[in-house]
Amino acid sequence: MLAKGLRPLVTKVDTGSVGGKTVALTASGSDEVSGTIDAQGHGLFTYHFLSGLNGAAADSRGRVTLEGLYGYLVVKVRDEARRQNREQTPQLLQDAGFAGGILLR
Repeated sequence: MLAKGLRPLVTKVDTGSVGGKTVALTASGSDEVSGTIDAQGHGLFTYHFLSGLNGAAADSRGRVTLEGLYGYLVVKVRDEARRQNREQTPQLLQDAGFAGGILLR
């Protein structure tokens, strides 16, 4: 039985497979369970991911960058998960030599 608001999918991300031109943004750490926001009809990560892309994670110039979105997601997802008495922290996986600066919007 799964507690209310939790997702029944458990995945294991192989962080060693992220190459130089690949970036992975995951909903939670490998030892965490991803939750939901029932009132919004989305997973906790998905809700804030979409909000961030729609401008909530925009910088002072109105741009949404990968790094800005990730920072926004960490705060929003972690805080909401803690209100639900659990831990969930999005992960950004990328090659150590990745230059960054990806503009999403």
